[in-house]
Amino acid sequence: MVTGFVTLGAVYVLVTQQLHRRLKAPAEVVQVVLDPIAPPSTQDKRPGAAAPVLPFQVEKTAWTSQANGHWLLELRIRYRNEAEELAQLSDPKAGVQTGAGEPVEPFFLAIAAPPEVAAHREETVELRYWVRPEQAKGELWLQVDGKRARVEAPPAAAAL
Repeated sequence: MVTGFVTLGAVYVLVTQQLHRRLKAPAEVVQVVLDPIAPPSTQDKRPGAAAPVLPFQVEKTAWTSQANGHWLLELRIRYRNEAEELAQLSDPKAGVQTGAGEPVEPFFLAIAAPPEVAAHREETVELRYWVRPEQAKGELWLQVDGKRARVEAPPAAAAL
């Protein structure tokens, strides 16, 4: 009877370990950004072909209206730095642009450290921009390492 329980236990452990190995394998996260200026490559149309992967992901977008009609845009992004050196997420490496390619001015806080990510690390950083009223009405893009993602418009930009 004891050998039956030991055998059953051994089979249970082997089966659950195999299932755990299969489930533990990380799934690839593919983020596709539709960019009307530079559409995704159409060279590889095979089913299951990998889409371009961005080195960043926008986690949160916050807009604060200012008294003079300007907007403070705060972006929290998750950035993966695969380089050998520290990455500073400021111009020219990172920035916000209008649909016409006009750069949006960064917003600096004297007490805030510059947004940096150490080599071979993935971290969340805060980026801030000072958006003029006419810029807030149009299309805005966050560009990091030459890759772009569209930024959500402020909630009341259409009313400006």
